[in-house]
Amino acid sequence: MSKEDYENLAKKLLSTVEDYMEDGNGWKVIVDKPNVIVSSRKSTEFNGNLYKAEGIIEASPDTVFQYLDPSPDSLRLQWDKRMAGIECLEVLSPNLKIARMYTGAEVINIISPRDFVDLIFNVENDKFIATCAVSIEYSKCPPVADFVRGFDHPCALVCIKVPGDANKTNLLSLLQPDLRGRLPTEIVDSAMPNSLAGFYDGLRDTILKKAP
Repeated sequence: MSKEDYENLAKKLLSTVEDYMEDGNGWKVIVDKPNVIVSSRKSTEFNGNLYKAEGIIEASPDTVFQYLDPSPDSLRLQWDKRMAGIECLEVLSPNLKIARMYTGAEVINIISPRDFVDLIFNVENDKFIATCAVSIEYSKCPPVADFVRGFDHPCALVCIKVPGDANKTNLLSLLQPDLRGRLPTEIVDSAMPNSLAGFYDGLRDTILKKAP
């Protein structure tokens, strides 16, 4: 793909994410805690679910985004227990890159390590700061033996600005990973909600400890 192809894909990715944000139909709440609500609905991209989590983080969108930005030197790797590593494969522009992200084993080693090669598009406007991702085929980074190559359908972490309070962030997570391999759908559906809720707990604890 050319740089222009990737830029067009990034625009389509952002449009898809914004459609998910605006469409309130069909969501089923599966985790309802004071600090986070996790919902799901059938994905239109593959034979799986689209997951949505939402909760308030007591920090500015700029601060929260620093802990979410998926780059090799970001704070994300210091606290996100699911993320084992991030490799930048190609920088297309300051806000657009291709990266390989990989996870360790999960659910008592039932889910083996996965890796994903994603086009990552970071966006900031007057409403939110977001990092959006979608998996791509990238010949320079073929699958490796120690990881099952998964596929991220359009997903995002969106730091929504709260009107009237610059020190609060409404963090919206949209995920629909196809983990592939010989993994029953029931295991993914069982693990994902608690994993998302734990993600919010881990982020909150980390930001609280770093606060002056």
